[in-house]
Amino acid sequence: MKFNAKVIAALVLTLVFICCIILIYEKIKIKEHYVIHSTPVCLPQVKPISEIVIRITEEDLINCVPLSLPLVNPHIEIAKRKRRLLLYSGEEVVRMYKVALGFNPIDDKGRQGDGCTPEGEFYISRKNSQSEYYLSLGISYPNAEDAQRGLREGIITQTQYGAIMLALRSHEMPPWDTPLGGAIYIHGCGSQRDWTLGCIALDNENIEELYAIVSNGTPVFIYGDIPPDRLHLSKGEEDAS
Repeated sequence: MKFNAKVIAALVLTLVFICCIILIYEKIKIKEHYVIHSTPVCLPQVKPISEIVIRITEEDLINCVPLSLPLVNPHIEIAKRKRRLLLYSGEEVVRMYKVALGFNPIDDKGRQGDGCTPEGEFYISRKNSQSEYYLSLGISYPNAEDAQRGLREGIITQTQYGAIMLALRSHEMPPWDTPLGGAIYIHGCGSQRDWTLGCIALDNENIEELYAIVSNGTPVFIYGDIPPDRLHLSKGEEDAS
């Protein structure tokens, strides 16, 4: 029995078509059985933020400006009541650091062991890179006024007074072994509370910066409360704890 080629081709195409119809139908039929289950999620109520307050202090603004070195006639001012150290270049405040003081932070230093931070005009008399308090800058306490008071009140002898005055005239470190006391430093190891024996303590990153800038002979002025015309602290800034 002979088959026409056209008939065979038509049969094959018909079978292919039928198979395709069956596959499509089965695919659609399977999809109809898909079920998607959803679980409700309860999100906590988030209170919208209506206001963001960013407080930038004068200290932040001053300290973020890169230093222009060398400084012009630098000097240091320390306000004991405000617990702040100010570094000047000429008449411009270029750095402001928080400080801690002696365990008796209010009174002016009078003698050895009183825990007071001295007040008056001094200068950097030595630099110690091996300090047990990270880094330290010695100041020239006792000054001439301290020596005169000590002699007048009988705290030191005439010989001790002469040794102090000789060192001050030479712009050197005055004797630190008299009953007036000594070894007053600006050093590191923290400014969070008044803990020193009379020194001025800064945070380590601040004494590191200050130590690198100043040199022996740099003037240092320590005030109970710096006069308004010499200090630019923000209003409302309170004493450190």
